[in-house]
Parts: sequence; structure tokens; C-alpha cells
Amino acid sequence: MTVAQVGADIFHGQDQDLKEVGGPDAPITVLQRENSSGTYEFLKEHVLQGKDFARRARRHGPARRLVQAVMKDKKAQSATAVRPTAAASKLLSIKKTRIRRPSRRE
Repeated sequence: MTVAQVGADIFHGQDQDLKEVGGPDAPITVLQRENSSGTYEFLKEHVLQGKDFARRARRHGPARRLVQAVMKDKKAQSATAVRPTAAASKLLSIKKTRIRRPSRRE
């Protein structure tokens, strides 16, 4: 997935089912840090391009609680600063942009 896909499709709420982004047929649970956190501000600026998180997003305080919530809900999607102690979480690589495939003329 690209940053734009994660931002618009998942965190902003365009896609509401995991099957829309290549996962199983299940609703997406969006979790976010509290609005006063640096992680929230970074995601809003760099991933959501200034837009807000989906209205249905659930807010969590400390990163530790956010990670615990993600670990309890297999459909949860979130982002936070990663520490080695969060090893039980599944990490997803995100590309800045789509990979451009050369045309046959190139």
C-alpha cells in the first residue's frame, strides 16, 4: 500500500471494509492517538494530507494502549511510533508512492 492509500482509503474512511484493500471481508476498525499527540499531528499532516481521521475512528491515549487495542482487534488499523516491545503487532510496509512500471516503449 502507498501512503496515499493508507491515508485516504483507510484512516480518512474512504474504504470501510478490509476486502477493499486486499484483506478479508470484515469492517475496518480505525484507531488513532489522541489529538494532542505528536503521532496524530504527523499522520494528519503527512499521511492524511491535512484531512481528519474517519469520524468512526476510536481515540486512544498512550501508544501502549493503542498497541494493546490493535493486538485485541484483528481488523484494527492504526499507526504509532514503533518500539521493540510491540513485537506482537503486525507491521505493514508503506511505500511513499506507487511503483512506476516502465511502458513497453521505454
